[in-house]
Amino acid sequence: MITDLLPEISRAAERVAKDWSAVTESDDLYQDMVSHILDRDHAERILDMEPGDRWSTLRKIGTQIASQSRTDFDHFTGNFFYSTQDVRSILGAGALTGTREQTSTERVDIDRGMKLLRSRNAGYSDLIERRYMFGIRIENRMTLTRAVDALTECMNRAHINRDAAHIEGPGTRLVLTNAQARAQTEREY
Repeated sequence: MITDLLPEISRAAERVAKDWSAVTESDDLYQDMVSHILDRDHAERILDMEPGDRWSTLRKIGTQIASQSRTDFDHFTGNFFYSTQDVRSILGAGALTGTREQTSTERVDIDRGMKLLRSRNAGYSDLIERRYMFGIRIENRMTLTRAVDALTECMNRAHINRDAAHIEGPGTRLVLTNAQARAQTEREY
């Protein structure tokens, strides 16, 4: 059963690995995808799909695995700003309501994180808003936990991207050779 999918999984892994080349290699991604499909008994369901849907599904599986690898690596190396507990505290302090008591950095990151989360998974975004904006008790706590985990990832992504987008300050000046610097100085003075 899974053997019929292996060539397509291989192609999907190669395609996704090109998009996520800084995170994974196609061989590793291929093995992770096969393991993922086998662990969840998805092989038969995927084989029953139309070829276009099958390709799309395999690429989504590969992208999810690559994204999770990047998140795991960021946590391993300490390249993250917010923990899930930090996000829960920020939300609990009224980050989504008018009683914002956060720093401006947290406010920007939660706003951008919620916007990113809404584009990725509107259901999770709505769930967080129902719980933390309107105070509605959520019955399915596991889904709420997953939603907050996803928001944490989005907030960390927003924080990293915001820092990378600065156009002024240390590290943003054009590097010049000595000759270029002398020429520019002579022109300006």
